[in-house]
Amino acid sequence: MGCTHLSGMPELPEVEVCRRALDEFFAGREVVAVEISDIWAAQLGKAGIDFGHRAPMKAGVDGSQGLVGRTVERVGRRGKFYWFELAPLNSSGEGTVSVVEGHLRMTGGWWLKPAGADWPQDERFANGFPDKYCHARILLDDGSEAIYRDVRRFGTLKLHTEEQHSQRLAAWGLDPLHTTWRFKRFLQAVSGSRRELKSLLLDQSRVAGLGNIYVSEICHLARIDPRRKSDTLGEDEWRRIFDATAPLLRESARVGGTRLTELDDLTYIHEPQLHLDNFEVRLRVYGREGGRCLRRGCTGEIERAVQQNRSTFLCPTCQS
Repeated sequence: MGCTHLSGMPELPEVEVCRRALDEFFAGREVVAVEISDIWAAQLGKAGIDFGHRAPMKAGVDGSQGLVGRTVERVGRRGKFYWFELAPLNSSGEGTVSVVEGHLRMTGGWWLKPAGADWPQDERFANGFPDKYCHARILLDDGSEAIYRDVRRFGTLKLHTEEQHSQRLAAWGLDPLHTTWRFKRFLQAVSGSRRELKSLLLDQSRVAGLGNIYVSEICHLARIDPRRKSDTLGEDEWRRIFDATAPLLRESARVGGTRLTELDDLTYIHEPQLHLDNFEVRLRVYGREGGRCLRRGCTGEIERAVQQNRSTFLCPTCQS
């Protein structure tokens, strides 16, 4: 039995794919050891994040120290953030760590190895695996191991108390795959702005989880130009955006999310999701500059525009 690799451009569907696999792997398991690379610990420390030196410590009686000895109950997600919920302790207090919050950023990914499996040894890893880009190793009580690998080290893991986690949840917007995703609440979340539509939909305090790829796709499905000012949209147009969002994200998560090697005119390293299909082949506009519009009956050609120094793709014919 081999290991599972979870990596990809982290918009909501990709993080949801990661969450599901992490939940299946970690839920009910106790952490028996944590190792953090010196370079990542130092980088996190410079950003004021103490995960690097605290996580390898024993939890302590009240759970206010590290992760060793703690049990993971489940893995949750809101937007592009995911978190490990830790089982409560009998002597929990205000300083008890309740959650480990993570963000994959650009090149973060998890490698999950069941007990008895082997790490990959092939041409992708000339010096063997784990390699120098592996920055966290977590050993569980059943002998399984999880490794966090991040080429550019932009990803984060943070220890939070219950109060800190609640504050974080309050700062994030509506999640399109959550039960709170309702049109009335969505309309309230996007009201009162004069920004361009794309900029508004990328605001994580209003709608959590959307990024460059899916905003382009949603606007095309809704037949609306992402460059329009938000205050010019009528309720019927907001309804089209709302109706397009959750089904698109749900289907993308079902087949494994997108996996692109280029984004925003920069090239990043993204290793394939070895166990899943790829939603990239289903994209209607993103990355298809010069291609024919896929909407039935439309004769338009996909164009690329630049908004906030990011690439936007649209059909000027059916999104006018």
